[in-house]
Amino acid sequence: MRVILTVNYSPWSRYSGGGQRSTHNLARALVRRGHHVTVVFSKPPWERVQLPKDLRYEAVFATLPGARRGSPLFVAQQVQRLLRAAPHGSIVHSNGEEGALIPELRRAHPPGHFGFVMTPRYPALPDVLLKEPAQRSELRLLLLALLRTKYVLLGRALRGASWVCPTSTSAADMVQRAYSLPRERMTVVPNGISDEFLRLGDTSSAPPALRADLQELVGEQGFAVFFGRIAPEKGVRVLLEALSRAGNEQPARFVFAGRGPDVQRVQAGVKQLGLAERVRFAPWLDAADLAALVRRASFAVLPSLEESFGNSIAEAMILSVPVISTTAGSIPELIEHGKHGWLVAPNDPDALAAAMRMLAADPERQRELGAAGRARVIERFTWDASAAAFERVYQHVIENKL
Repeated sequence: MRVILTVNYSPWSRYSGGGQRSTHNLARALVRRGHHVTVVFSKPPWERVQLPKDLRYEAVFATLPGARRGSPLFVAQQVQRLLRAAPHGSIVHSNGEEGALIPELRRAHPPGHFGFVMTPRYPALPDVLLKEPAQRSELRLLLLALLRTKYVLLGRALRGASWVCPTSTSAADMVQRAYSLPRERMTVVPNGISDEFLRLGDTSSAPPALRADLQELVGEQGFAVFFGRIAPEKGVRVLLEALSRAGNEQPARFVFAGRGPDVQRVQAGVKQLGLAERVRFAPWLDAADLAALVRRASFAVLPSLEESFGNSIAEAMILSVPVISTTAGSIPELIEHGKHGWLVAPNDPDALAAAMRMLAADPERQRELGAAGRARVIERFTWDASAAAFERVYQHVIENKL
């Protein structure tokens, strides 16, 4: 099958997050299953991207002149070029508002030439869209169209899709409510776990040696870790406050590993709160080094305020690292509280601090939660399973010319 995936930015971009990593991993899984895959990424003209040498799918970049956000026009132009040589019955699968013009592109081709699948990856949507249609303020809708155009474009893509595949039941409920989508054309397809984390999650083998700079970073005693996008919606500011309240019962060190818009604010907060002796920041790490670092942690603290899936949470679980997280969004679909991990209310630093103190003091519970979390992910969340589920959707769309 010929599959063209699209997503704003790329896993190698400074703007990278879960959506970019998920698209990359899905592409690799589809290639393993025998499909011809091209991914259309977007990037600003000043960004230089070094592709991995072992990349098995075709990567195409839609360069956006003078733009920070991805433009549907430039992505659609690249998709149109690729479709010229694509066989009848191909699939275009978009992951955000960059797919807004794909429905119009379909109308310019013969019926059934390609199917269009959408996976919406925003963990939250504006409040005005979540109200009942009769209660939506016209003024707020106008401001949304003018100031937060990406959500209008996302709706355009979703309504024009042959099929919509959110990553969780909570995400499906949210987009259905926001954009009045027919539920009979929706299938929940969870994300999977990246190959690097799967390989290192095998606890029967010894973890690989850490790089010297990382070994010095974490020291010889236990440490806890946050990894992923360092941004407000990931709860990093709440985590800082919780660390200041947790006291000396937390592990000797806490490590932040990731990039994002809140890095400087978090670093400044560490100094202001007197945490500089205990808190460290890792440099940028590729997937293998990040997995090696996380596997050595006593536990991971990932207190998101919103989630449509929770890639970092599942990645920690596959490494048998117990997770403290929140009840936000889709997270309870990943973790049953007290069985696969520990959940607290979002935006509650006292509850988060208490959970860290509890888990830091109980190595046996760490082992129990880590083992149960790994078993949960192996059973339900691999990229091969996700790719197989998408194959079924693709085939249904193609056979029925949807």
